[in-house]
Amino acid sequence: MQTYFTAAPHSSSVPRTSIFAILLFLLLPLSLKAQAPPVEGRVINDTTQRPVSGAVVQYVVPQQGMQPVAEVKTDAEGRYRFENVSAPAGGPALIRVEFQGATYTAPPIMPGQPQAASLDVHVFDAASQAGSISIAEHAIFLHPSGESLSVMEQIVIQNNSKPPRTFVNPQGTYQFTLPGAPRESLRASIQGALGLPLPQAPVAQQKENSFAIAYAIKPGATELRLEYRIDYKSPFDFRKFLDVLPEKAHIITPGNSVEISGKNLVALGADPANGYVGYEVTPVDNTISVQVSGEAPLDTPSDTVASAQEAGALVPIPDPINKNRVLYLTLLGLVMAVGFIYLYTR
Repeated sequence: MQTYFTAAPHSSSVPRTSIFAILLFLLLPLSLKAQAPPVEGRVINDTTQRPVSGAVVQYVVPQQGMQPVAEVKTDAEGRYRFENVSAPAGGPALIRVEFQGATYTAPPIMPGQPQAASLDVHVFDAASQAGSISIAEHAIFLHPSGESLSVMEQIVIQNNSKPPRTFVNPQGTYQFTLPGAPRESLRASIQGALGLPLPQAPVAQQKENSFAIAYAIKPGATELRLEYRIDYKSPFDFRKFLDVLPEKAHIITPGNSVEISGKNLVALGADPANGYVGYEVTPVDNTISVQVSGEAPLDTPSDTVASAQEAGALVPIPDPINKNRVLYLTLLGLVMAVGFIYLYTR
């Protein structure tokens, strides 16, 4: 005897099997939305120009935490493939590989955007010696207020090794010295994938007020930001020892309310939009030495949330030799100002 399901009086009868088929049809799209399309690519060693076999490839959804939601190993040709992985809910996903003490990622997978046919991860052999590491730019923003001098340093570390290798040293890949004991915690961050800051843990060295980070310095440019506050009383002798001499060094101040003087300073002018003043400075005996006077109140941005989000990204510093100095100061002043708002409000 065939069984029927009666929806309501006077309604037509529908076979139970048809009901199941309809439910399956309605629920199928929901299950599909929870899965991302297959993701595949190769892991290639750019030092040897060869594929990497047996590498552990991780699928990471930052909104769900930085723990991988799936892992696979590359085959003999360095290929990997993810199937049935969780789709990023409104945010990106990353393909991540740990190789010889350093972390590498492929271009991020962005929701709503076409996905590349092959998401390749390029890695490098590790080197324990600094080799061709140099500092392309070292910019220092000085913001005195009350009895404290807030300092933000932005350092562009360049790795020009040939063949390209990543500088890896658990004892420290970049050492730096502060101009005084920090009043509170010292903060350090590296610009990571998606422009997000990667917090670093500075390790104190034997030398007073000297620290080191152990972030792996990959070929190309690595951008480091340091944030701290030291005791201040106007006039103040600011002496900053540079463990590694940069190709270019700059100081930026909030403007007229803060005066700076010293030898080997070349004024770059003021930005008419915010009044920030930039200087090119030449270190003597690896030391930047200037006198700082006055103080400047910290302005509160109209959109604190947006400013705090922007503060995480490190912005490359344009070449100050460029004739368009106003543009240079505007860009640099903006990133520095937002960074200090972030420092004060955290």
